[in-house]
Amino acid sequence: MPSIRTSSVVAFLAALTSAPSHAAQPAPPAPGTLARQLEADFVAAFEKVAPSVVVIEVEKPEDERDVVWRMFFDAPGDERQDDAREPEKKKQEKDELPPPKPHRSPQRQEAPQNQGSGTIIRADGYIVTNHHVIEGATKIWVYLRDGSRHEATLIGSEPQADLAVIKVEADKLVPAKLGDASSARVGQWTIAVGAPFQLEYSYSVGWLSGKKRGESMKQQFMPSHYVQYLQTTAPINPGNSGGPLCNIDGEVIGINTLIRGIGTSVGFAIPADLIASISQQLIENGAVTRPWLGIQIRSVRNHPEAASYYPATYQGVVVESIEPGAPAADSDIKPFDLITAVDGVPVASSSDLIYEIVRKRADQQVQLTVLRGRPGETAQEFKIKVQLGAMPRDPDTKTAARGPAPRKDKDPLGIRVEAATQELRERFELSDAPGVVVTEVDEDGLAAEFDLGVGTLITAIDRQPIASPEDYQQRIKAADLGKGALLFLVREKRQSYLVIRKGE
Repeated sequence: MPSIRTSSVVAFLAALTSAPSHAAQPAPPAPGTLARQLEADFVAAFEKVAPSVVVIEVEKPEDERDVVWRMFFDAPGDERQDDAREPEKKKQEKDELPPPKPHRSPQRQEAPQNQGSGTIIRADGYIVTNHHVIEGATKIWVYLRDGSRHEATLIGSEPQADLAVIKVEADKLVPAKLGDASSARVGQWTIAVGAPFQLEYSYSVGWLSGKKRGESMKQQFMPSHYVQYLQTTAPINPGNSGGPLCNIDGEVIGINTLIRGIGTSVGFAIPADLIASISQQLIENGAVTRPWLGIQIRSVRNHPEAASYYPATYQGVVVESIEPGAPAADSDIKPFDLITAVDGVPVASSSDLIYEIVRKRADQQVQLTVLRGRPGETAQEFKIKVQLGAMPRDPDTKTAARGPAPRKDKDPLGIRVEAATQELRERFELSDAPGVVVTEVDEDGLAAEFDLGVGTLITAIDRQPIASPEDYQQRIKAADLGKGALLFLVREKRQSYLVIRKGE
């Protein structure tokens, strides 16, 4: 037996040494193979999406054209702004610019024109573009890739999402295929197609450099917008607006809409899922009916008082107040609740919550994941269902009620409260909720520092309900004003809260 094993090992080793040394190594790819494959993928993506891209020319007053340009392309810090350049330098730059090339249109109008791009979304002539491209237009022209020109009709627009739908009467239109923007990953290829600087069907490549760019955009540029933008490094310039942002498969994952300064490789696009929802409403109704919760909110990361009550998380949205008669008012949502998810989708900021709600239908029911905390206790999680409603077009706002002149008091907050009689409820337009009414405020007291005014209904302190002035005195004495007392309020039928804390 030992001799057999020895001879077998020797034979095995001989076989290994006699085999060619390069047999186990794969052959290297031919020079340029990978580059050519990537090149072929880029070409295929362009050829797939280009027939769905249109060039849009609009006639609009000169002053409106200037406003649109500055809003979307002269971002803060852009060194191209005229005011930042010296007259001599501007003259020199003008002299160095080559003369503009003539556009293919044989009948250029005398009125000032502006140009953008659009994306065909239906074979029967519907095209999506940016609201700022067609805003204030007196006439809209659409050029197809075959060179034909068609006058377009505006179907509807949604300024707060910067989207618009127009329609042309034309045959053999090729609609773009909308991709799934939610599954797109940062680092994937992105491809922009449009007509920057009247260079039609220009094609630029970059990668997805960010998602959910909503919170910072609202703070810096557009407070009323609710879009969670895609961010791309693919070069986007004036004229690209309304054109598609694609993945490498030629699927449209967004519509290019704005940039952070020209030549910065920081561009933004509206995600395809929002485009599909809004364009469908515009086509069917000519307008967008936005879903409505009816709450005022603030991101917990920007809320020092809430952070102390919810120390275990930096993600979520604090309910600041609840509008009277709003869908949220008919649910179990309370002021100072921390909303962390909508239908299981996490929300980290105010923009996240707004975006998740506007993607719903106005008649849809949603489930909110909520944390509710009390001082010194671990916050509890609740699942709360809310039936959404349609956002009012012109919400009715009222000025705050004012009561009698303040006077000095020994109350820890410097206020006087009374039982919520029917006369006081009518006087200050209060709801029927249990509580006590603030009838006087010491101008030098703690409540005055936090704008707790006359006519406010206090319903609870540190989540302990209040039904009488005696309840109030008991709760406020038990509260730790050094750490902060959490007051739940009703002002003109609107539920809200206030954290009052003594200074050092």
